Amino acid sequence: TLAIIFISMFLLRRLSHKPQGKIQLDKFKLRLPVWGEVVLKTEISRLMRTLSLLLSSGIPIVYALDISASTLENQILKHEAQKFKGQISSGLSLSMCLKDSKLFPVFVTNIVSVGEESGTLEKSLLRIAEDYERDVDRSLKTLTRLLEPVIILVMGLIVGFIVLSMLLPIFQINLIVR
Repeated sequence: TLAIIFISMFLLRRLSHKPQGKIQLDKFKLRLPVWGEVVLKTEISRLMRTLSLLLSSGIPIVYALDISASTLENQILKHEAQKFKGQISSGLSLSMCLKDSKLFPVFVTNIVSVGEESGTLEKSLLRIAEDYERDVDRSLKTLTRLLEPVIILVMGLIVGFIVLSMLLPIFQINLIVR
């Protein structure tokens, strides 16, 4: 089983170095039940925070999107942000781009739409980033709380196996002597 783990890690590492493999791996990460949501919210938070900082500094949205997309690690979301750049250049609003995307939740689209209409897009993007960072932090704390008993159980099983493997030969010698 240890060899299978090492071979799997080796293959995943090789796969992640190829562009197409990285895309497939990122797609897989987004589909995972709990972890996918954490990855998505982390990436959206990073995108929105960077975009907010750049827009508040006076950088045009097309350039700000280009720079913000480069901060993303997930190739699927990076491609989506690059697509927004072209759509905004052709006249669409950011909220319309987000609405057309399947990756961004309705919450994000609604907040961006309100920010565009009220003229406070930077503040709206910052609010999204802070909300998602709080959600990710809460999710990770919950996940670690749930994993602690499992880790303790596994460690107990390992220690029990080691103790049993040491005591079993002693008991067998004791039976042979009688």
